[in-house]
Amino acid sequence: LQPLRKVFDAFAKIGGDINSIDLAEYGKWGACFGVLGHKVLKEIFKQVAGPKMDFPAFQKALLHCLAYLQASDIQQQADAVEADDVVQNFAQLLKDLFKHMHLDNVPALRNTLKDFQTAGTCRPPFAAQQIAAKARDLSSKVAEGDGDAVRKDLQQMEAMANAAGVAE
Repeated sequence: LQPLRKVFDAFAKIGGDINSIDLAEYGKWGACFGVLGHKVLKEIFKQVAGPKMDFPAFQKALLHCLAYLQASDIQQQADAVEADDVVQNFAQLLKDLFKHMHLDNVPALRNTLKDFQTAGTCRPPFAAQQIAAKARDLSSKVAEGDGDAVRKDLQQMEAMANAAGVAE
């Protein structure tokens, strides 16, 4: 959790309060790492925090973000979803988000935060990377001629795009 704490501290520092972030800094975090759209982040912020968000609330909000992304995926396959699959998918989504945020690579994380603070450079949207991974999987299913799996994956990709606010 130390790299995640460093992320929180970097955005708290932007707001001038080392113990908490407000909605503006939370929105900047979301923009920096491409996590959902501002409207969804604002809803999540209101659910887990008051006017300010401390680090434990930030951790909780991160889980809410993942739950939001996963909920749309589950809606698309409601009949076929098993509880164990949900837990495994959520765990994988958390790992993927941490990797996307460079929590596994402190120098890359440091560079990402520096680039955001100095030039406003943002990471690509997290959901877009998830959609790209599904698209690669979809390509192999198309090559295999599995039409039902292709339709299911297209529905999941559309749901992910809608949840992340990247669909038109």
